Amino acid sequence: MDKENCHVIIFALLPATSGWRGEGIAQTVENIIRYSADKVTYSLVIGKHVEKEIAKELSEKIIANRLTLVPVGFISKKLDRGSTNFVTHKIAKLLFCLSLSIFVIKQMALQVLRKSKYHLTFVPIPLLAIPASLFSKKMIISFWDAFVLEYPHAFSKSVRMFIIKLLKCAMYSADVVVTQSKMNKNYLVNFFGVNSEKIKVIENGHPDYKCYVGKQTITTEDIMLAWNSEKESVPGSKIKLYYHYWLKKATQKSLQDHLKKDVLHRLITKDSTKETKIIFVSTQYRVYKGFESLFAAFDALIKKYCSQYRFKFVFTAAIPKIFYQNYHWATSLVFEMQGLSSYQHACIYSIADLVVHPSFVEGGPGTYPMFEAASLNIPSLSNMGRHMLGLQEKCGKESIDTLCVDLIDVEGTAEKIFALLTNMELQKQNVSLINSIRVSWEDSGKEYQDLFRVLRDL
Repeated sequence: MDKENCHVIIFALLPATSGWRGEGIAQTVENIIRYSADKVTYSLVIGKHVEKEIAKELSEKIIANRLTLVPVGFISKKLDRGSTNFVTHKIAKLLFCLSLSIFVIKQMALQVLRKSKYHLTFVPIPLLAIPASLFSKKMIISFWDAFVLEYPHAFSKSVRMFIIKLLKCAMYSADVVVTQSKMNKNYLVNFFGVNSEKIKVIENGHPDYKCYVGKQTITTEDIMLAWNSEKESVPGSKIKLYYHYWLKKATQKSLQDHLKKDVLHRLITKDSTKETKIIFVSTQYRVYKGFESLFAAFDALIKKYCSQYRFKFVFTAAIPKIFYQNYHWATSLVFEMQGLSSYQHACIYSIADLVVHPSFVEGGPGTYPMFEAASLNIPSLSNMGRHMLGLQEKCGKESIDTLCVDLIDVEGTAEKIFALLTNMELQKQNVSLINSIRVSWEDSGKEYQDLFRVLRDL
């Protein structure tokens, strides 16, 4: 192995039924690689179905030979849980397990024969730590939050017990456990019994979308260009592509993009004499994400102020059908925009009047969407929770109310949303406060880089 270089294998493998874009872990992994790869070389193990979109986001690192993608699996596209039949899912799962087994056995053999090129393994998904521990002699795992275990109705008892077993094995096997906040560290020490000396707190950097959107005012033409300029190209000779496969993928991508453009057309086309207000919700649907309370607040907002404004609600999540059934306005006013590239994502932020993040809990201090929005001077509101209270040290107890709503108070949330939509002074205060507590990924990336190199030399 090259002693002058630190070669890290990142095991971020997800099955074909799980996506990549829109997940916080995905953004974190991409940013660690993007901002720490000057003195570290990475091999990123991912599902074959997300290979192309990751290659697009990290093309510079691939071209510079600082990153190699290692796709695992035989399925080249994400399988939608709702529309893919049972047999296809079972076959895909079997193929995934087969491919994973072959990969793990190969890495284990290289490690036994002392031919592994990796100095250490980084596992951002701690449930994957057991197979990942076979890739190198040293291992770092991440712990994001305990919310999977805190909501009993989200998973069965047997699943939660299995998760706890895997987490305990991961904590025991890891040389270092990285987490995003002091609160998470306290949980690991007090509830999981992890040695505090083993835990390293590295707060994630906050996204900055100015690099995607260069000017303050985004026009309709800019938005359409964001969709029409997305090219089908995967850089790097290390990624093998065959013509018939590529043609199939290009056709599929073209159809998917067209579906998104059709929704976009409905979003940006004026359909009322009233002024339009766009509210953007950038998160996935989960039990703890607060969608039930959020829709109730939107319902109260519409009932009270629809005579003054035309509200439009843009989601990056797939909205369950029950919401369309329970709220008569949802079919007309809800816009689902899934699978956006970073550039497209930034463009939607730019035309939004307000960003709302309804989650009851997140892994670190604050939320990604609030910082993404503020980087483009768009105000935001996040649901009050321990993740928001974690910002009090930086912005003060009184100021935190400028950033938060209590979604349990439906009427109060509707009023606060309306105030932030219509009061420019409140908007400026909100954006200014968020930008004042921003953590740069350059700093966080350096912390990860230093951690990798120190552990390599131990």
